[in-house]
This record gives sequence, C-alpha cells and structure tokens, in this order.
Amino acid sequence: MKKTLEKIEEKKNIRGACPICGRKILYGEKWTKVFGEVFHVSCFNNKVGFLPRAFDERTLGELFKKLDIIPGEYLWEVQVGESTCPHPYLGKKRIDLVIRTQDVDWVIEIERTLNYEAIGQVLVYEELWRKKNPSRKTRKGIICFTAPKDMLEVAEKNDIQVFVISDF
Repeated sequence: MKKTLEKIEEKKNIRGACPICGRKILYGEKWTKVFGEVFHVSCFNNKVGFLPRAFDERTLGELFKKLDIIPGEYLWEVQVGESTCPHPYLGKKRIDLVIRTQDVDWVIEIERTLNYEAIGQVLVYEELWRKKNPSRKTRKGIICFTAPKDMLEVAEKNDIQVFVISDF
C-alpha cells in the first residue's frame, strides 16, 4: 500500500520532460504549455526570448520553428498549383509553411484562429503538394493562436494536426 501511494505521488509530481533540456518538470516548478508541449519557463524564455504581444502568422511560424516542434527543413510561402494571373501574388496558391522531414512533408497553414478557411486551404494545398511531390508522404497541420472546439473536431476528422499556442 505504501509503495502504491509513493508511485501515485511520484507521478503526480512530474508533468513530463522539458523538450529543451530533457529534465523532468516537477510539481511546483514554473512551466508553460505551448503547442501541446510542456516546457520549463526558464528553458522556454532562454530558447525563445522576448515574445511580442501581437502574433502575426509569420511570428507564430517562427515560434513553432524555434521550439523545434517538428524538426526539419522549413520552407516558407511555397507556391503550388497553376495560375493564369500575371500579377506575382494575386491568384497564386501559396502554402504558408512546408516542413520537410526525413520521412514526411508537413503542409502547414498558419492562422490566428482555426477556421473553416484554414481547414479548406490545408486540404487543397496538401493535395496540390502531393501532385508536385508524388514520392513523398504528407501530413496536414495548422498552427494557430486559438481554436474553437467545433473546428478542432472537424480538423481531427480530416486528419489535420492542429498546433494551438496556449498559456500566454
């Protein structure tokens, strides 16, 4: 009985390992949860530095990259599909971020709030990316600041991994 209680107390006192330093995060230590990962506050602040009060899409993406949530090569604003418009940006389909790992290419849309537009974009962009890169496996993801529960359910049903920033 005593050993069982000790194990329960031990589990209660550990929140997991910090992805930056690898040490266990013990109950009572300062911690933060970002993109579903739990970090020591000191490790997070040392790795990321000062965070702006307002997050635009690029800032969210850069934070994601700094925290090494998905290690790999980060390709920004990747054009896919065809466009007949002569303007360099109008009518172009651009993936906010492609993360190329050894095994898979992540097609990522970045939005402040998870919404139907982001879900639709990542579904279309992933299809266009697969046509352009047929030999590569793909995964879909959305990086966002907030995510309504109903949109999270839709994303999950469509095999879209949502990375929500939190605890700021």
